[in-house]
Amino acid sequence: MILCTKIQVFKGQLEDKTYVAVKWLAFKSKDDMNEYKTQAEVLSKLRHRHLVSVLGYCTEEMSTKVGDEELKSYCLFIVSDFVEQGDLRSHLRSKFNSPNIPHILINVGQCSSKAALKNL
Repeated sequence: MILCTKIQVFKGQLEDKTYVAVKWLAFKSKDDMNEYKTQAEVLSKLRHRHLVSVLGYCTEEMSTKVGDEELKSYCLFIVSDFVEQGDLRSHLRSKFNSPNIPHILINVGQCSSKAALKNL
Protein backbone atom coordinates (compact mmCIF):
# COMPACT_ATOMS: atom_id res chain seq x y z
CA MET A 1 0.00 0.00 0.00
CA ILE A 2 1.34 3.42 -0.97
CA LEU A 3 1.51 5.89 1.91
CA CYS A 4 1.05 9.45 0.71
CA THR A 5 1.35 12.03 3.49
CA LYS A 6 0.02 15.05 1.64
CA ILE A 7 -2.02 15.71 -1.49
CA GLN A 8 -2.79 19.16 -2.86
CA VAL A 9 -4.09 20.22 -6.26
CA PHE A 10 -3.34 23.59 -7.85
CA LYS A 11 -4.55 25.32 -10.98
CA GLY A 12 -1.63 26.38 -13.19
CA GLN A 13 -1.08 28.00 -16.54
CA LEU A 14 1.45 27.01 -19.18
CA GLU A 15 3.38 29.50 -21.33
CA ASP A 16 0.84 29.00 -24.14
CA LYS A 17 -1.94 30.12 -21.70
CA THR A 18 -3.37 26.58 -21.37
CA TYR A 19 -4.73 25.85 -17.88
CA VAL A 20 -3.53 22.69 -16.16
CA ALA A 21 -4.06 20.94 -12.85
CA VAL A 22 -0.91 20.29 -10.82
CA LYS A 23 -1.24 17.56 -8.19
CA TRP A 24 1.40 17.67 -5.46
CA LEU A 25 1.90 14.40 -3.59
CA ALA A 26 4.33 14.07 -0.67
CA PHE A 27 5.71 10.73 0.51
CA LYS A 28 7.89 9.70 3.46
CA SER A 29 9.43 6.89 1.43
CA LYS A 30 11.26 7.16 -1.88
CA ASP A 31 9.98 3.67 -2.76
CA ASP A 32 6.36 4.80 -2.31
CA MET A 33 6.99 7.84 -4.51
CA ASN A 34 8.65 5.69 -7.19
CA GLU A 35 5.71 3.27 -7.20
CA TYR A 36 3.27 6.14 -7.75
CA LYS A 37 5.63 7.64 -10.35
CA THR A 38 5.45 4.37 -12.29
CA GLN A 39 1.66 4.70 -12.35
CA ALA A 40 1.99 8.32 -13.58
CA GLU A 41 4.29 7.11 -16.39
CA VAL A 42 1.69 4.60 -17.56
CA LEU A 43 -1.15 7.14 -17.30
CA SER A 44 0.86 9.69 -19.28
CA LYS A 45 0.80 7.29 -22.26
CA LEU A 46 -2.97 6.77 -22.19
CA ARG A 47 -5.19 8.95 -24.37
CA HIS A 48 -8.96 8.55 -24.30
CA ARG A 49 -11.80 11.04 -24.57
CA HIS A 50 -13.20 9.96 -21.17
CA LEU A 51 -9.89 10.21 -19.29
CA VAL A 52 -8.06 13.30 -18.10
CA SER A 53 -4.64 13.28 -19.78
CA VAL A 54 -1.49 13.26 -17.68
CA LEU A 55 0.77 15.73 -19.49
CA GLY A 56 3.88 15.15 -17.42
CA TYR A 57 5.39 14.79 -13.97
CA CYS A 58 8.53 15.54 -12.00
CA THR A 59 9.99 14.54 -8.64
CA GLU A 60 11.82 16.39 -5.93
CA GLU A 61 13.58 15.33 -2.74
CA MET A 62 13.13 17.78 0.13
CA SER A 63 14.94 18.01 3.46
CA THR A 64 13.78 19.76 6.60
CA LYS A 65 15.93 20.15 9.67
CA VAL A 66 14.10 19.71 12.99
CA GLY A 67 16.54 20.26 15.84
CA ASP A 68 19.48 17.96 15.14
CA GLU A 69 17.43 15.64 12.96
CA GLU A 70 17.09 15.96 9.18
CA LEU A 71 13.73 14.78 7.84
CA LYS A 72 13.41 13.84 4.18
CA SER A 73 10.29 13.82 2.09
CA TYR A 74 9.83 12.90 -1.53
CA CYS A 75 7.46 14.87 -3.73
CA LEU A 76 5.81 13.96 -6.99
CA PHE A 77 4.18 16.68 -9.09
CA ILE A 78 1.73 15.46 -11.75
CA VAL A 79 0.53 17.88 -14.45
CA SER A 80 -2.76 17.02 -16.13
CA ASP A 81 -5.53 18.58 -18.17
CA PHE A 82 -7.57 21.09 -16.18
CA VAL A 83 -11.27 20.21 -15.96
CA GLU A 84 -13.22 23.47 -15.72
CA GLN A 85 -16.37 21.95 -14.21
CA GLY A 86 -14.56 20.28 -11.29
CA ASP A 87 -14.14 16.59 -10.58
CA LEU A 88 -16.51 13.83 -11.65
CA ARG A 89 -17.52 12.87 -8.09
CA SER A 90 -18.69 16.42 -7.26
CA HIS A 91 -20.52 16.75 -10.57
CA LEU A 92 -22.39 13.45 -10.15
CA ARG A 93 -23.24 14.10 -6.49
CA SER A 94 -24.73 17.51 -7.29
CA LYS A 95 -26.64 16.17 -10.28
CA PHE A 96 -27.98 12.92 -8.85
CA ASN A 97 -27.59 13.35 -5.05
CA SER A 98 -26.91 9.61 -4.75
CA PRO A 99 -25.03 7.78 -1.96
CA ASN A 100 -23.94 5.17 -4.57
CA ILE A 101 -21.58 7.59 -6.35
CA PRO A 102 -18.31 5.94 -5.12
CA HIS A 103 -19.52 2.55 -6.42
CA ILE A 104 -20.56 4.10 -9.74
CA LEU A 105 -17.19 5.86 -10.06
CA ILE A 106 -15.27 2.63 -9.52
CA ASN A 107 -17.26 0.94 -12.30
CA VAL A 108 -16.86 3.92 -14.65
CA GLY A 109 -13.13 4.01 -13.94
CA GLN A 110 -12.72 0.32 -14.62
CA CYS A 111 -14.66 0.53 -17.88
CA SER A 112 -12.78 3.63 -19.07
CA SER A 113 -9.41 2.08 -18.23
CA LYS A 114 -10.21 -1.16 -20.03
CA ALA A 115 -11.45 0.72 -23.08
CA ALA A 116 -8.36 2.95 -23.12
CA LEU A 117 -6.02 -0.04 -22.85
CA LYS A 118 -7.93 -1.81 -25.61
CA ASN A 119 -7.40 1.18 -27.93
CA LEU A 120 -3.59 1.25 -27.48
